[in-house]
Amino acid sequence: MLEEHEEISANRDDHFRNLIRNFKTSRDSDYQLPASLKKIMRGYQKNGFKWLLTVSRSGFGGILADDMGLGKTLQMISVLLYEKEHEEIIVDERKQPAGVVTAHISDMKEDIPAHFSDVAEDSPAHITDNAENTPAHITDNAENTPAYITDTVKLSEDSHPIEEEDVGNTGNAIRSSSRTSLVVCPSSLIYNWFDEFTRFAPALRVCPVAGSKDMRKDILHRYEDYDVLITSYDLLKRDIDIYESLTFYYNILDEAQYIKNPASAAAKSVKILHSRHRFALTGTPIENRLSELWSIFDFLMPGFLYPYDTFRRELETPITKNRDEAASERLRKMTSPFILRRLKSDVLKDLPEKLEETRFAQFEESQRKLYDAHVARMKKMLESSSDENFSRNKIEILAELTRLRQICCDPSLLVENYVGGSAKREALITLINTAIDGGHRLLVFSQFTTMLSLIEADLKACGIEYYLITGQTPKEERLRLVKRFNSGDVPVFLISLKAGGTGLNLVGADVVVHYDPWWNLAVQNQATDRAHRIGQKNVVNVYKLIARGTIEEKIQHMQEQKKDLADEILRGEGGTLQTMTREDLIDLLS
Repeated sequence: MLEEHEEISANRDDHFRNLIRNFKTSRDSDYQLPASLKKIMRGYQKNGFKWLLTVSRSGFGGILADDMGLGKTLQMISVLLYEKEHEEIIVDERKQPAGVVTAHISDMKEDIPAHFSDVAEDSPAHITDNAENTPAHITDNAENTPAYITDTVKLSEDSHPIEEEDVGNTGNAIRSSSRTSLVVCPSSLIYNWFDEFTRFAPALRVCPVAGSKDMRKDILHRYEDYDVLITSYDLLKRDIDIYESLTFYYNILDEAQYIKNPASAAAKSVKILHSRHRFALTGTPIENRLSELWSIFDFLMPGFLYPYDTFRRELETPITKNRDEAASERLRKMTSPFILRRLKSDVLKDLPEKLEETRFAQFEESQRKLYDAHVARMKKMLESSSDENFSRNKIEILAELTRLRQICCDPSLLVENYVGGSAKREALITLINTAIDGGHRLLVFSQFTTMLSLIEADLKACGIEYYLITGQTPKEERLRLVKRFNSGDVPVFLISLKAGGTGLNLVGADVVVHYDPWWNLAVQNQATDRAHRIGQKNVVNVYKLIARGTIEEKIQHMQEQKKDLADEILRGEGGTLQTMTREDLIDLLS
């Protein structure tokens, strides 16, 4: 089916040119943030909310390219919530008469870009200032950003209003009134999006398109029952025959670098989708080549950067091979109005020194069955034991709790020759790749050295350099590795929590990942402070990976009530384990 759409972008060029002809500026956007988010969102995020709606209402698509940890997900959710709250009074702006504009777009240097790139003083719209391999011409943000298309495109008084069949960035005839939006993201992030919607926009009806083929098919056949659907790039490819007949309101790509190869099945799949509005979220619109930026724009606004052969001939080759400054400036002028990029250094006044986030991982069937079987076994053991046996068997209970934690980390820690999925391990590699692509460096803590060995294997498979400290690392070697990490550019440091949770100064990292969080928060915070300490020049992002619907999540909730409880349960220290009843432990497993 995907092969049938090889020419999809060429067939949509005329549609995008219609949007250009009917574009009218809206410098002073007056979009009111949903009341429930006014006290939650930071200033630059509110500006991002306005920018996204301004681009959308003008009939275009855009890239929200904020640095890692600045809340791209929340900004996009705020837009979808706004649309829901205003759906009963929405006016189809595309059917309004176009404004009287006689100048060439290329002459409108002040009027057009202002409402896009000058959203706020702290919101520059540069692309990838922090990427070494990004050409300078892309990252230089000129004071007066000129227009975003060539001199040959012209807006005139006789511009015609766009009719309903023109609506949608796909360029195909779309007459649907569907208000359902679609988020496409890596599989490890499906339930993070779902959790963020639950937290920040509970009024929205949100459904992950996951599970078996029949379950996904049923959800998609009832897609208009929901405000937002969330699926992965992989599942989208598998279900593309169903998606092709649907029309979405917003189509949002998270980690949009997944479509950087325009010939990939992922890129072809998302470009088949029908939608009115399209946005891409990525901290790295360009990782290695300019064709990656072209592919994202080919999703957002097909034809805007020309067919790829033309783009390569007129822009990519002159820029990359000849260092042609005129071509560089031309590309920057065309793309910068549709890219909003803020680095942490741009918005420091809005940020705390440390940003903390929990990343949830959702088990697939094989891992869930294994976990549930061990929970059932432990419950049976607890329910059948007498009070005397319960007191006598607490060491065995501790061992069972440890086995559950190992299954959460990776079932192969417990089951030899395990071949099923590993939710947290997959989530970690996605997080590491995203961080490295954004120019960040990471500390990854685990209390299981066997888990660090599995992560080592993944890093080697991905060609990612790393250092490692465990309890077996001599003190002299630890100091040498710390010094090399802080002064070098190796992106990942794997650390056994017991061996390296204290006494190390690792300010060369600005991302900390607790793979299996130490349930005593004081110990966990000490590990975080390896990077978040005097001498750190950057905001530190801290991620806790938690397996959804497991003992990890249960104990995380319990932490909020009594901070030392979980650590005492799992390590058998202190008096809590001695005082817990069988019912307490059964509740912990439920």
